[in-house]
Amino acid sequence: MGSVEIGELFESSRLRCTWSLLPLVMYFPLGIVLALVRFFIGLHTFLISKLLPKSLTVRRYILRTMCVVLGIAVRTECAGKRSKSAKILVTNHISPLDHLAVNLVLPNVTPCVWDIPDGLAWAMGFKDMGVRQGRDTLLRNVTKHCQDSSLPVLSHPEGASTSGKVGLLKFSTWPFMLDQSVQPLTLTISRLPFLQITVSPLGSTWWADLFWVLFLPYTLFTVKYLPVLTKEEEETVEAFAKRAQEAIANDLGLQVTSHSDADKVEYAKRMLFERSQGEAQGKSSSSGTEEVSGTASAALDPIPLADPETRRMVKQVKDVLPHVPAAVIMSDLEKTRNVDVTITNLVEGKVEYTSIEPGQSSETKNSALTQTRFAADKFGKSSNERQMSFQDRKKAMLETARRKFLEKHALL
Repeated sequence: MGSVEIGELFESSRLRCTWSLLPLVMYFPLGIVLALVRFFIGLHTFLISKLLPKSLTVRRYILRTMCVVLGIAVRTECAGKRSKSAKILVTNHISPLDHLAVNLVLPNVTPCVWDIPDGLAWAMGFKDMGVRQGRDTLLRNVTKHCQDSSLPVLSHPEGASTSGKVGLLKFSTWPFMLDQSVQPLTLTISRLPFLQITVSPLGSTWWADLFWVLFLPYTLFTVKYLPVLTKEEEETVEAFAKRAQEAIANDLGLQVTSHSDADKVEYAKRMLFERSQGEAQGKSSSSGTEEVSGTASAALDPIPLADPETRRMVKQVKDVLPHVPAAVIMSDLEKTRNVDVTITNLVEGKVEYTSIEPGQSSETKNSALTQTRFAADKFGKSSNERQMSFQDRKKAMLETARRKFLEKHALL
């Protein structure tokens, strides 16, 4: 499991091979026309999919035919292994259209496990089953659906898409907590060999992935049924989820990993930050002006790339330690996830950084650092000693920040 690095699970570029650039340029005019025509046809397909009941057999054939016109083809393998008694379907996740591909061959209900507006969830073919009210509500609503409806529930337990070529992310356990038999499915995607276009590269949006589906001649989804899995008496939910993960991985020839969807989010943020850092450094080196350097420094600030909770914590630390760069604060917060611990690390000198206080003389800066760095000679032996030491340093830091604010605004 540990042999696969998190970055190996994703593709960072839309164009896989540089030699594909020439045929792509030659195909571009036709692709744009196809995308525009298919967009309007897709609107009609969308209306039909919403008007016709999912349980209607003719709906499936109409939609499959119209999706072929849109460039989305779906085929099935090992359909004889499909069990109607299995109400939970689980698949690997490789694109934003995975649930659509499965729906074309096997009508189902896909719970929206992402916190997105109801209108957008409905438009994308998801159903709100109470994820925003917590996992218990989700499990309760899915269980009720399984009792009242013949339509199975589809889940992508990885929680995030991968390239589908190296390994699988760790499965979420909620689909395996329902006391239901589980039908694993595998999904693969193929396109024309001379147009090596990645289905969903790291950092891509769903509408960008959809555009390339409409742009390219075709995208072929292959849905393969695997034998139904049932939870054993002494088996834990985690073991059951891992067994399903291994079944799908073995059939696809992929590796089972312990990386989670949260790990992908952190990796994507780090890659985006490094990319923006490289671009900013390139601009700074090409121009020697202070204005460009200031722009580069702004681009290096990772706060806009962070989630709201991280931005809130970074701001709390900045209020106490305004001279510490936001990038340094955010880096330590990603490890500690605790404002007080990060403040302690910075105050005690456990995290190195360069002070950012433009316009301040070196003498004043050194004086401020002397006042605000209280690196203890030794770490407290007891938790009470460490807590008292921390409170003293925190109080001193707050007083220093207040004094500097008053001095800056000529109030002292």
